[in-house]
Amino acid sequence: MDVDQIKPGKTRVTIAEKFKKNATRGMFIKDDHLSNRKNMANGIVLQWVPGHGGDVWFVAHAMSKDGKTYEDVAAYAFNEFDAFDFNKNPESKKLNNDAFLKKYGPKLA
Repeated sequence: MDVDQIKPGKTRVTIAEKFKKNATRGMFIKDDHLSNRKNMANGIVLQWVPGHGGDVWFVAHAMSKDGKTYEDVAAYAFNEFDAFDFNKNPESKKLNNDAFLKKYGPKLA
């Protein structure tokens, strides 16, 4: 996936199986966004912040129970995620973000 293809609020991604635990060391990122990082989890790209020695991408892994706000937002580098595989899950194209995260997002405690 090219960076140009990512549309905040619309692009659905899958986090890499392995990512560097300290890839975001030295960046000024809220601890919650670092502790919410999950490998092999699906999510929706919300926004990106340029700089930091590389862009930081914020990915939501869940929606609130009322479906109004994103939860479990995590910070990733661009090389830590790839496009969600719609070929394996063609029905997911029809889902809004809330339904997508409920069905394909990580199972949270």
